[in-house]
Amino acid sequence: MLAAGKYGEFRDLRDDRIYRTIKIGTQVWMAQSLSYFKDVHAIDTCSSRVCEYDWAQVMDIASSYNDVSAASVINPVHQGICPIGFHVPTNAEFQTLYNYVTNQKALSSVTTELNSSSAWKTKTGDDEFDD
Repeated sequence: MLAAGKYGEFRDLRDDRIYRTIKIGTQVWMAQSLSYFKDVHAIDTCSSRVCEYDWAQVMDIASSYNDVSAASVINPVHQGICPIGFHVPTNAEFQTLYNYVTNQKALSSVTTELNSSSAWKTKTGDDEFDD
């Protein structure tokens, strides 16, 4: 089992990319941004390190749902474009992550603790949960 604060890795079988994972509290999260090109259109929004997806692309549903309710096509645990074994985090899962980090660090801003100190435009993170 992956130890808290230590990196694991997995291979995305769709494109053979290897990603790091990290355990924070009781949860395992991707430690790197997804960079998966599902279709040719997505390549326009991808660099060598990361892709920028709109909400419908993340959820792997029609782009028309960016403007209308998608409640009828979203599952409670929704895989979207996530690799096999992962899914788009739910609000409850984000809340669990937030609660764990704030309990560990008594934070007013969780994002500083979870952001990387590199690869972000603002470079405001401190890699606190890295090894």
